[in-house]
Amino acid sequence: MTPAPAAARPCSTKLFFFDDPGPIDASRLGGKAATLARLGRQGLAVPAWFCVTTAFFDTPEESLLEAAHDALFAGEAVAVRSSVVGEDSAVASFAGLMESYLNVHRAGLAEHIRRCRLSAFSGRALAYRRRLGLPIDGIGAAVIVQRMVDARAAGVLFTRDVDGGSGSVVSAALGLGEGVVADRAESDTYWISRPDRAIRRRIATKTVRIATDPAGSTRSEPVPADQGGAPVLEDGPLLALVD
Repeated sequence: MTPAPAAARPCSTKLFFFDDPGPIDASRLGGKAATLARLGRQGLAVPAWFCVTTAFFDTPEESLLEAAHDALFAGEAVAVRSSVVGEDSAVASFAGLMESYLNVHRAGLAEHIRRCRLSAFSGRALAYRRRLGLPIDGIGAAVIVQRMVDARAAGVLFTRDVDGGSGSVVSAALGLGEGVVADRAESDTYWISRPDRAIRRRIATKTVRIATDPAGSTRSEPVPADQGGAPVLEDGPLLALVD
């Protein structure tokens, strides 16, 4: 679906759309949304999104959320993702500490945005801040609303091997990426070395995959036995990821 033109979207400083030409201000957008904006401007394929900025939560307007959703997604389900100021930075990743919600329908959008933002103030998120010596007062928390991709396969690309190798590492599973990041599905691991682009694999036996549930959110589904031993990704897509 082609997103609605900018003129058809609600105009408010409380929202930031993926193709907004304005300055990328991480203090308004949070770390994750700022990174998505930069990736889009570099020409990478990023599913359409808008950011509910930190300013929105000073005086929330639920009608703005509904108008933005209708203009950009026309009733489609979305992913609701955290974007806290300082998240995904060189100092702190906050990996897995804030909540994400997949396959969210329009009727539940405002509530899931509220819950996503509040997760930035959870006990584990505050404990992480204390451990790193980060301030716990004045936390800036934005929220991303992004087109939901009903993926055949998904995963995580590490551009640097954290175990000391010279290449990239890809972890991928059948179905949605939640299977990898929440460890809900068996995942393959691929190591792509530099500069020869040789691929080393560890192929898991896949028995479950995470899929969208028509009622909302996600569900586990069995993987047919004749598909469970096949690689999630072939060489072509792997090499395209690291190029």
